Amino acid sequence: MSLRNIFGAATALLAFGAEAVNNGLARTPQMGWDNWNALGCDVSEELLLQTADLIVDYGLKDLGYHYVILDDCWSNGRNASDNNTLVADAKKFPQGMKAMAEAIHDLGLGFGMIRKCRREIFCIRGN
Repeated sequence: MSLRNIFGAATALLAFGAEAVNNGLARTPQMGWDNWNALGCDVSEELLLQTADLIVDYGLKDLGYHYVILDDCWSNGRNASDNNTLVADAKKFPQGMKAMAEAIHDLGLGFGMIRKCRREIFCIRGN
């Protein structure tokens, strides 16, 4: 197939709009940032707060980016005395999750955390 044919086929495909429900939903992809691809397990409170500041400073918040998502490697186990809940790594997150979430919220951004149940982590039965 020649480049001309490929270009013609692509132009024809672009001429037709995608069929979708016009209800205002999903007009953009999810607008947020997840630490995993950038930081992996090198995540920390300091890096997350710096990134949240940059989202605002670079104008991404004004473009619709809203969420800062903390992915994996934030926990150092479970609290056996408190219903087996996950506990944040105090070395990586010295102020704690509540203070970090409030700081991100103060910037006008949303904060979320991913909790995964894997073999490497002690999981509550049924998760």
